[in-house]
Amino acid sequence: VLVLILSCSNSAFGYVASISKQSIRKQNVILAMNNFDLQPQPLSKDTKIPTRLIVGSILSIFGGSLKANAGFFSSQEQDQIDEICKFQKPIAELLDQLRPSNIPNAVGVYSNTQVLKGGKEDSDVVLSYMEVFIKPCQRLMEKVAANLKLPSEEDQKKIEVLPLLMKGHIAELTQAIQSMQAPAQEREVAEVQETLADFLKLAATKYVITPYVAPRPLSDAELFGPLGCEFWGKKRIEGSNACAWTESQ
Repeated sequence: VLVLILSCSNSAFGYVASISKQSIRKQNVILAMNNFDLQPQPLSKDTKIPTRLIVGSILSIFGGSLKANAGFFSSQEQDQIDEICKFQKPIAELLDQLRPSNIPNAVGVYSNTQVLKGGKEDSDVVLSYMEVFIKPCQRLMEKVAANLKLPSEEDQKKIEVLPLLMKGHIAELTQAIQSMQAPAQEREVAEVQETLADFLKLAATKYVITPYVAPRPLSDAELFGPLGCEFWGKKRIEGSNACAWTESQ
């Protein structure tokens, strides 16, 4: 019991000492601040402000990008362009699901896998993407295109045509969904992605565009470390976990 009391006393003393040290630090900071006159002083008529300071202050506020979203001057058109940029990700994800890709399964065996292979259920997934992402993207492109007022008159005419082109791709994608053929769906979604990219490329002549960067798949060395083939200078045999030397070796 005596040991416990002493232990608690030491802990309490340490806690109080810690608080005291913090209080001393705060007092020292307050004292240090009091050594400086931190209150703003009114300028007299004879006070001269250096020209460099004035120019530097203006540039710090209004400098930076001169595009539509610079500083405090974000426009409605820039906000709409930002919303259109967000459609890049789901469209890219849909296209990836329609294309075969070399991915590992639960036990780390790589194989060419295609998530959406056609048929009724997979076509319903493509239909959902079209209704939730592609059609709203097309409508927003059509709404904003005429108001962008790009520097080049030729670019402005091109960007106003692209929403109509996107509408044509949607009609073709609808037919591909009805056919329940994955290759046809993949082709039309690729055209949708290309049209969106062309739209954003033209808009980038005046507005700030945030490109979508797809995540890079991990290599065997990154994913498995010493348990992977690449760590030992070998290559994995496709469809299995077995390793083999490269031809040069």
